[in-house]
Amino acid sequence: MCVGVLVFEKVIVPSAVISDEAKTLRKMRGINQSVFGFIKSEGRLPESLSELEHKPGDDRFEDSWGKPIQYAADPAGGVTLSSSGPDNPSGKRGGNGVEYFFVTKGSDGGWLSEAPLFPKSQLKW
Repeated sequence: MCVGVLVFEKVIVPSAVISDEAKTLRKMRGINQSVFGFIKSEGRLPESLSELEHKPGDDRFEDSWGKPIQYAADPAGGVTLSSSGPDNPSGKRGGNGVEYFFVTKGSDGGWLSEAPLFPKSQLKW
């Protein structure tokens, strides 16, 4: 009889090796979760990110380049989060920024409890 032991080690990756785009996406995922928490407590989408819980010095609504993450919600419950990227000093969409989309309502019109982010460039309308 052979007895084996598997050992798993936690690998910690220094944040310096994580790309700025990945850091921004991580912040957008946090915003996604906060939006669903807001929906659960308020029964509606926030009109802006300023309605979400925010502590002084908290940079979770800024991209990796220090610019505000843009939030836009449509009447059907679709939400777009975007970052202008490193080369756009105005903070507006365009250039080499990133844009993600998620839905907050199901096909029946009811609120969802969660939904993943999708790169907006990969969505087909």
